[in-house]
Order: sequence, then structure tokens, then C-alpha cells
Amino acid sequence: MISKTIYFRRPAQADSPIPLRLPFSKSICSREIVISALSTKSQTFVNGFTESLSDDLAVLQHALSASLHQEATIDLQASGTALRFLTAYFALQTSVPILLTGISRLCNRPIAPLIDALRMLGARITCMEHEGFAPLYIEPAKLEGGKIIDLDASLSSQFVSALLLIAPCLPNGLCLQLSTPPASVSYIAMTIEVMKRAGVSVQVSPDYRSYTVAAGSYTPLPLPMIERDWSAAAFFYTLLAIHRSPSLQLQLEGIYQDSIQGDKKATEYFAALGVESRQRKNGIIIEYNSMSKNQETILRPDFSSCPDMLPAWVVAATLQERPFVATGIATLRHKESDRIAAVTEGLLRLGYKGLEIHSDSLVYHSTPVQQMRETIPTIDSYDDHRIAMAFAMASADRRFTNGLCIRGIEAVSKSFPNFESVAEHCGLLFTSNGNAY
Repeated sequence: MISKTIYFRRPAQADSPIPLRLPFSKSICSREIVISALSTKSQTFVNGFTESLSDDLAVLQHALSASLHQEATIDLQASGTALRFLTAYFALQTSVPILLTGISRLCNRPIAPLIDALRMLGARITCMEHEGFAPLYIEPAKLEGGKIIDLDASLSSQFVSALLLIAPCLPNGLCLQLSTPPASVSYIAMTIEVMKRAGVSVQVSPDYRSYTVAAGSYTPLPLPMIERDWSAAAFFYTLLAIHRSPSLQLQLEGIYQDSIQGDKKATEYFAALGVESRQRKNGIIIEYNSMSKNQETILRPDFSSCPDMLPAWVVAATLQERPFVATGIATLRHKESDRIAAVTEGLLRLGYKGLEIHSDSLVYHSTPVQQMRETIPTIDSYDDHRIAMAFAMASADRRFTNGLCIRGIEAVSKSFPNFESVAEHCGLLFTSNGNAY
């Protein structure tokens, strides 16, 4: 693991907002990569990209572009998206046995509902160590499609998305009914929109618990949907909410408020903390305005539709010492880390003790901030890109003039390969501390 100390030095006064180029939307690109592999031009999707793909997208693209003529083991590293999407893809497509594996944390992330659903369709999937978890041994099988009832998608919306993506390639199409309200509905809506762009329509009930996809085929995608990543944008909202200077403006290029990405709700979440958003032709300009903050005594954000926003928002709200009750967060226990525990532990190390964890909520009482024991506090990212980026932005708080140390900062490459260089434009300085074990 690599540790780096991060300092904040406010950039020189600029006459215009500082332009920032974010990575491509990981969520949109991952769906387009799978659809491209299922259509007739599976090798052309990323040829037009001139930027480095995130680790997650590179893993997915490599697995789908490999020419598999004999039994193979595919290392998915830490990518939960790749595990879920490729489990469905190879259950449908493979002509040779495939073993999907990854790091220990990935193999501890639950996937049983998706495995059970695929088995109902005829898939031959064996859990090699523990039932319902990777590594997964997938053998060739003929999936006919049909009806799946009582799918539990409360842990991950990607169980639904993985099935929808392969649905038009099933001879009998797919009818899917959920037993519980799905997690992160906005990501399912995104899947449906990307499929529509590729010529496949999904009939979905208003409550997102019933889906029908007819048998058919995808129309090969034109050029990728060049949309930048709202999930990455959220961390720059965090920076402004923590620094609280009205003269620091940022221009987030290539993101739009009419995006199909659910995390566009960052504009709403961070408006409560005083960060304003203004749409421009080439992106969004954000700035801090203390007069625009929500004046409610206790903030009550609901993260059920986009839970990945929680680390960025909670770090900002806590450092502003704004009491809150954040709900809709239970699924965060099953991400790259237990994000609820990781963000709470990190804030505790910064002196914030008024946090309470509940089954589906995180509560902050604005108690007096404790003096830190360390001159330079160290935050463990737990190899989680979103924890690393959220706490990197905490260095903009005036309490941390000596900097913050992030252990496992390299995790950011999972979704934002050039995070450090982009953040440096805003005043963050990264100093390597070497390897930490």
C-alpha cells in the first residue's frame, strides 16, 4: 500500500473558474462495453478513447476482448461491476469453462441472488469456495430465457442490470420480477437508457420491480456516449464545501444536469452545504456561497438512489459541523470496503466523535471536535477509491495545515486514474511517504 501526505495550498486568484477534466462515466462506459461485446462490433468500443481507462473499465474490457479458446482464469481484481456483469455475460456466451476470481474483498462481496437467477435460466455456475460468493466456475450452457420471480436486488442494483443487459440475447427474452424494492434505482434507469440507445426497449413498472425484455439483438453502438463522471465530480463539491471560499470557482467539464447518471444529485446534496451549480455549455461551474446553505437544524439526505455519494457528502457535512441523519445507506457495507465504517473511522481520527451508525442510517451530532493526537493524521482508505478521494479533499480544511496522510491512496485508479493531477489544479499537493504495510 502507498501512503501519501496531502496538503492544500489555495491556487492563485484566477479571473475565471479553474477547468477540470473528469474521467469518463464509469457506469455508462461499463454498460456500453458489455452491450458492444454482445453486438456485432465487440472489439471497437474503446478504440476512440485517447485517455487511460480506469482500472475497473480496463479489467472489464480486457476480459471481454480476450480470445478464449480453452479453459481460462480471469482475475477481476477489485471490480464488483466486472464480477456481476461478466457472470451474466459468460453464463450466456462462453464456449469454454471460465473461472472468475479476484482479491479477497471481491470474493467476500455477495452475489447469490444473481447466481440463483442465472441458474433458473439454465446457467452452470459453481461457487468454488463458499456458496453465493466468488470464485465462480462457469461452464458452457444454453440459456433460453423466460421468467425469473422473487429476485432480491436489495443488496445491489447490478443484479438487475446484469440480467437486463443479456436479456435481448436470450431466445425467449426475459420477464423479471423483484421480491423487494431494488437498491440504487438510478443505476437501473441508466442501464435501461443505455440499452434503449442500442435499440432495445425495456418495459418497466413504475416501482422498478417488474421488467420485460423481448428477444432480439442490439444495434451496434455508435461512438461511446462521451459523458464525464458525476461520481468523480462529487469530490470537488466536497473540496469547496470544506474550504468555504467564495472566490474559488471550478469548472467541471463534460457533465450536465440532464445526465442519465443518478449521481447528478450531487447538485442537490451539496446545495444544502452551500455549493452552488451553474450549467454552462461545456460543463458545470461550482462555487461556495454561505448564504445559500440549507438552514435546517438537522439535514436529512436520503442516499437510497445513489449511495456512493455518501463518503463525499458526509466528510464535507461533518467538517462543516452540520448535524445530519443520512439514510438509505445499508448497501454501502458491501462495497470495496464497509464504507459506513470506513468513513466513520476516518472522521473519528480527525476528532469528530459525534457519529452513530445504525442499520440503514448514519447520524452526526455536532459535538465539540476533539484535539487530534497526531500532527499529521493518517486515514486508512481500506483500498477504497471513494474513501481515499473523500478524505483527500479534507486537506482543504484549515485545521490540517500540516496535511493529511492517506494510506492506500493508489486505490483512486479504480475509477479516477488521474485524480492526483486533476486535484493539483485545485491546490492539493501530494507527497509520497513510500510504501506502508
